[in-house]
Amino acid sequence: MTRILRGNRDGVDFDEPVFMTSAQREKLLEHLRESFAVVEEEEVAATDFRADRLGDRLFPREWSTKELRVLLERKDNDEVCKLLGRSWMSVDIKRGEFIPQFLEWAHRTGNDITRGDLRRLVEAFLDEKRVAIENKRKERSRRRSVVRSLEQERSRQAGLLESRKILIGAGRTDLEPTIREIQERIRSLDQKIRGQTDQPE
Repeated sequence: MTRILRGNRDGVDFDEPVFMTSAQREKLLEHLRESFAVVEEEEVAATDFRADRLGDRLFPREWSTKELRVLLERKDNDEVCKLLGRSWMSVDIKRGEFIPQFLEWAHRTGNDITRGDLRRLVEAFLDEKRVAIENKRKERSRRRSVVRSLEQERSRQAGLLESRKILIGAGRTDLEPTIREIQERIRSLDQKIRGQTDQPE
């Protein structure tokens, strides 16, 4: 016999794999659709079932476009919890994070959320957000590459400075002007490195 575990606000999970025919699966999904506003199937390998997912780790589930639409359409957290099978805290946190950002985006882009296709608007918002995150990631990577290059050049200049000091100490006073040039290059490189690392994320 398979136990069905109920979580906070009636979220469900199975204690072990459940084997059923296609007709039984459809009947179960139909029943779940009557209980929840959003029902999505997720393939889980038999070797990666509940026991492997539990423990000290947290495994929050991503919010789908359909779930975000339900969050926007309903004002009451308890109702959203019941419809989605999510915890009250999960709904409250997502509401505080998502709705202000979405409303600001809708205002900035001139989208009327009361008249438009809400699902399409949520998808457009999420797409723009994904692009912005990817662009930030690329910019951080570019800055790290620039900093690495500047630091290598600074290290080379510092080595050159030390070798010039040794030569001057051995009597090559004609190299003294180059010391000042190298020191100035090092100062300039330090400023460039700071300029790259001080930029906001």
